[in-house]
Amino acid sequence: MNQLPLAAGLSVFMMLSGCTGLGAGTSGIDASQQANAAPICLGRFVITLPEGAEPIAQASYQSIEIEDIKAVSGFPNVARQLEARAKKMRTAKMENSDYTNKLYRAAGYDPDVLFGKTQFAGIRVDRSQKQAMIGYHPELDVPTLRVELHKVIDDAQYVLATKGGSADDYDNISAFMWKAAERFRHRAADEIPNEPGFCMDKGLFADDGDPPVSETFSLFVRFKDHPDATFSIDSFATGAAGNEDELEIKSRFSGALGLMMRMFANIHVMDRGNREAAGQKGYQVALSTPSEDAPGATMYKFSWAAKGVLNDATRPYMEIELDIQPDDDKPATITSGKEAEALWNRLLNGIRIRPNSVIQQQS
Repeated sequence: MNQLPLAAGLSVFMMLSGCTGLGAGTSGIDASQQANAAPICLGRFVITLPEGAEPIAQASYQSIEIEDIKAVSGFPNVARQLEARAKKMRTAKMENSDYTNKLYRAAGYDPDVLFGKTQFAGIRVDRSQKQAMIGYHPELDVPTLRVELHKVIDDAQYVLATKGGSADDYDNISAFMWKAAERFRHRAADEIPNEPGFCMDKGLFADDGDPPVSETFSLFVRFKDHPDATFSIDSFATGAAGNEDELEIKSRFSGALGLMMRMFANIHVMDRGNREAAGQKGYQVALSTPSEDAPGATMYKFSWAAKGVLNDATRPYMEIELDIQPDDDKPATITSGKEAEALWNRLLNGIRIRPNSVIQQQS
């Protein structure tokens, strides 16, 4: 059997099993003895990481993202800037071609409705609420709509954005987004809220967790003390039913693992089986193999996933991974399977549903 690089082998495993992470010393450290950093609020969860962790997060609430947070001298300036943009967009005509129009009509769509006449779709300004919204087509030859909502809180301008739909969807999209922004408030980076809602970057959307649910977040973490390790979480809470076969975590993991072990040499299965984490039942696999890039060192991959419950904000479809891959640039800082497992257990046990993140419905 030809031995192929572990990095390739583990990538194949995650691809076949359906897991998709975000992707990227000292002597060995007992992870259970390390100090904790301040916990962070992300989505409906509180996540506790080791001290020295360097997290990068992305989140989306009902397809709305926080695109920017910047200092501002007052709401009137924000309103003037958006009104100036709207004035310019009103004169920019859409550039859908006859050929494009023909294709849309053949598919049963009216291109005049999808594209509109100009780049501009709409604007709304409310000085009492310090909120302003603008909708437009980023590309003149594509009907896809972009809606921005600018909300001023104290001296900060939050830019909330969503993309999708077409010109005829603007009224519905803008109405929903406006109401969502009315429930949005500033949140200090280290604040763990005590009320129902969805945490994003320095913000909270107040939300009881009622269906329909559409919330996602991703977290990617590097470690100061472990430059050879990366940790990631991908979470999807949704009411849209997908391919049921893809949600059978145990079956997918087992099938992918069996295929990979036939393809690659020297892969050791440290553990696999059912495991409860992050507030729900899931399935985990732990693998190790000698490192080809750092002779004498070992590479590890820990993976856990749960299929979640549709329309349950506290039980999303979730994938969690820890990769330990030493090489010439990142020498091994974790020198045994016991240390690797301790770090994995600590990270996985540090993911908890935030108390009061939803209002429990009475049965």
